Amino acid sequence: MTYAHNAGLKALISVAEYDGAGFPSATGPTNRAVFINSLTNFMATQGYDGIDIDWEPLRTAEASQYTNFIEELRVALDAFNPPRLLTAATARQPEWFAVIQEDLDQINLMTYGLSGFSTVRGPGIGRLKLPGIFRPA
Repeated sequence: MTYAHNAGLKALISVAEYDGAGFPSATGPTNRAVFINSLTNFMATQGYDGIDIDWEPLRTAEASQYTNFIEELRVALDAFNPPRLLTAATARQPEWFAVIQEDLDQINLMTYGLSGFSTVRGPGIGRLKLPGIFRPA
């Protein structure tokens, strides 16, 4: 953390899960307050400047649970002085993020899954296979 802060950079803890049951369980009505408290306590004691949420995949059935979690986490992060950052990653669900966009300091769009599968790689990226979209040479 010291290196980042000395360089004038912010450091966030990224809380991520892919294709599991952890987020739905942790953010349900029974556990959400404890989970948010655990996240914010860890963030504060370790000197992070905020929290990044990477909940994959976001299922339609989890829409209200996700938005409730983000809204309540925003309130908890705003209680710090200064308020801490809250970011999230998404590849889909623009209508969900329209609802919570004011609660987030930044929305990171994950575009790596939009191109489909390819074994051919360009310099640092996969080849795009969507019609009408830029295709690296």
